Amino acid sequence: MKYAIIGLIVAVILGLGGYFVWQKSHEHPGTALAEHPGEKASDEHPGKKANTQSDEKEKDEEHPGEKKESEHPGENTNEHPGDSKLEIKKDFTATEIKTAIRQYISSRTDSKSLSGIFEIFDAKENKNLKLRFVKIHDPVRKLNNKEYFACTDFEVVGTPGRLYDLDFWLSPESGKLVTTEEKIHKHPADNEGRKIARYTFKDEEIVDIK
Repeated sequence: MKYAIIGLIVAVILGLGGYFVWQKSHEHPGTALAEHPGEKASDEHPGKKANTQSDEKEKDEEHPGEKKESEHPGENTNEHPGDSKLEIKKDFTATEIKTAIRQYISSRTDSKSLSGIFEIFDAKENKNLKLRFVKIHDPVRKLNNKEYFACTDFEVVGTPGRLYDLDFWLSPESGKLVTTEEKIHKHPADNEGRKIARYTFKDEEIVDIK
């Protein structure tokens, strides 16, 4: 009788332990997934994705999900060249690339006469644009020619929601990143943030959209 009682107590203890283990394992339903589910994302920007840092707030791809068809027809044509999924070794981090872009924009906008306004001539519309910086798109990239690339949003001064998409190319010079080229990639289609592309990329070469 004594052994039977001891056996019953042991069984109860084991049963309770198993219950708590089961409960812990089901604290959150489903199977844990990667931060960015889906297959290879469509490639909007040129080059390879730069490694991000822990202090980066925006980590998602601009267009997550499964692989999509290129924006415009043609062999090996993408809206932006490069492979965003390849991990590479490089001299500059994503944070450093973004910092260099912000410093360049500040150098163009911080004077008293401009008061934060970024001016760029639009040859397509034959007018000087007055824009205000909004954000840098993720990811920033490294190109095969050792240059770096970043895509940005700028808003038309005085017209909320009317956005231009500006692309920037940077090159390392004396241990620093220097902006070497800027282009208007997309102009606003409306005041809801939708934009119309003026060019795409084949590999890393610009292809104008006619």
